[in-house]
Amino acid sequence: MTVNMAAKPLAIVTGATAGIGKACVNKLAEQGFAILLVARNAQKLESCVAKLVQKGFTDCYFLSLDMYQPDSVNEIKTWVKQSRFDLTVLVNNAGGAEKSAPLQGLSDDDWYRTFEINVFNVVRMCRELLPLMGPSGRIINISSVTANEPGHFNPHYSAAKAAQNNFTKHFAQVGAAYGVTVNSVSPGVIETEGWQQHMQKSAGGANADAALQQGRDKASGNIPLKRLGLPDEVASVVAFLASEGAAYMTGCDLTVDGGKRRQL
Repeated sequence: MTVNMAAKPLAIVTGATAGIGKACVNKLAEQGFAILLVARNAQKLESCVAKLVQKGFTDCYFLSLDMYQPDSVNEIKTWVKQSRFDLTVLVNNAGGAEKSAPLQGLSDDDWYRTFEINVFNVVRMCRELLPLMGPSGRIINISSVTANEPGHFNPHYSAAKAAQNNFTKHFAQVGAAYGVTVNSVSPGVIETEGWQQHMQKSAGGANADAALQQGRDKASGNIPLKRLGLPDEVASVVAFLASEGAAYMTGCDLTVDGGKRRQL
């Protein structure tokens, strides 16, 4: 892929082809950033970039990488160095849990894998890419409200996100020496493609539309705003943290959950 060599601020988004990551890509492209999309599925990446180019966002590129693999960060570093773009924004969105279960249903490997993508991957990305960022840089880690209020399921995921938040707070001090801010965004229940697929799978043979509505009703029951969030609503907060308006914010965790989290 040929890279435009013109100096322009660059935003990198991992987990960029769906849900919150895809919404962040669109918001940052609208703000005038060149975009490097990172995800595993090359076909989805090509489709996302093609749609961005159709909208007039021509400085959009991709790398097909598995962020579970430690060497992926080195390929990103090489791309940035060769691109001559100014790395300005890093959105560490790749994360999640491959298995959803209560404690007794989770193996050691499930815990290792979950910490690999949500903690070690974020540590590597921050540590290795910070030196390539200028004094107006922004690092934004996508976390979860479960880091502070874990539920009955997925203790591996909530523990990993708690560790990620702790690291974000620490790394804000490191980034300050470079003039780079480091913050996190913690979504609540967001209706992404992944959430929809999970609801439909959980419903078995039930009607897909009925299963989705049932899932929405159940999930929104203890949300004060009485609805699920949208990926664009999370991406808008990410875009704010990437803007000049957030220049004096670092080490913060912004919650986007419709009021669900009650912790002070």
